[in-house]
Amino acid sequence: MFDHRFHMFLKDVIMSEAQPIGKIIDYFYRVEFQQRGSPHTHCLFWVENAPKFGEDDIDDIITFIDKYITCEIPDEKEDKELHDIVMAVHQHSKKHSKSCKKKGTVCRFNFPRPPSTRTFISEPSDPDKDSKDDEELAKEILSDLWEVIKKHEDENLDVSEIFQEDRTCSRKLRNILSFYHQSQYSSSQTSAK
Repeated sequence: MFDHRFHMFLKDVIMSEAQPIGKIIDYFYRVEFQQRGSPHTHCLFWVENAPKFGEDDIDDIITFIDKYITCEIPDEKEDKELHDIVMAVHQHSKKHSKSCKKKGTVCRFNFPRPPSTRTFISEPSDPDKDSKDDEELAKEILSDLWEVIKKHEDENLDVSEIFQEDRTCSRKLRNILSFYHQSQYSSSQTSAK
């Protein structure tokens, strides 16, 4: 049953004339089974004319991603049924299962994650360029941000609402996030020249 439904979705949606994620030129998928036998699929799709990470400008890659992928909680007033479904099945549980706590942490998947008003691509730090001070500052920022997120976890606020609601959020954190977004923007502008 699962295999049939997956192949119908692949044929009638992903590979259809509508091209919901662009024209697929190749794909790979793997079916995995969770502990109780529930199947799920991991897929890779090669899309015609898609920008390539490491070759194309980061802003072009982000624009491509944003063209096909969105993430938001539906407005409860506009579509209560859809809102309720998303809240029930499309969010990481705030109660954190035993699977979350396997490696001795609150959540080994690092949820809740910081909200963002825009798409960004996170790259690993470069030990040749990043100093220990940069690493310590990043840990401090993430720790402060984690506290703010945990405080407002049940409210489903966006980034600007979190900072409006939380007067205890440090000025330093706001400045650093502002600096981060500006440096991301200026570095992408520089690479575009």
